Amino acid sequence: MKRVIFVCSGNVFRSLSAKACLKDYFKKNKIKGIIVDSAGIKNPTEGVNKFTRKNLGKKGIFFRHIPKKITKKLIEKSDLIISMGKNHQKFLKKNFMVDSVLFNKLSYGKNSGILDIEEKYPYLKSLSLKKKRKDKNYKKHVYWVVKHIYTGTPKLAKNILKLL
Repeated sequence: MKRVIFVCSGNVFRSLSAKACLKDYFKKNKIKGIIVDSAGIKNPTEGVNKFTRKNLGKKGIFFRHIPKKITKKLIEKSDLIISMGKNHQKFLKKNFMVDSVLFNKLSYGKNSGILDIEEKYPYLKSLSLKKKRKDKNYKKHVYWVVKHIYTGTPKLAKNILKLL
């Protein structure tokens, strides 16, 4: 059994979306023998992003998820570590001395990360979670990221199978 883990900041949006999309893809294509997991580089401060859940649900992807922080044990159990952003790659290298590959590199051939909502729209940092979730850019970015991950998953899966 091989294990893939996606890593982002809080494990409530990007990495969980990648995990959900890849698990769904493997199930629909009857690909077995790969465990898919996700974690964040910091302790989760909120629950699963409700717009993420809603947008994945529109694609027929339903899941249960408890956010968690990356640990040495999770890294040691993983055969492939996929970072959602370059900052996650740097964190893993600095704190665990491990290399990871970017989601966008495996899915789109691009050496770039997927920006978190507050990286894309810095003004949101000053807002409460309730106000953030009412912001049109917040919702728009969640929609775009979920679509981006979902669209990139078939190529991601093929490249993961080559690497494992």
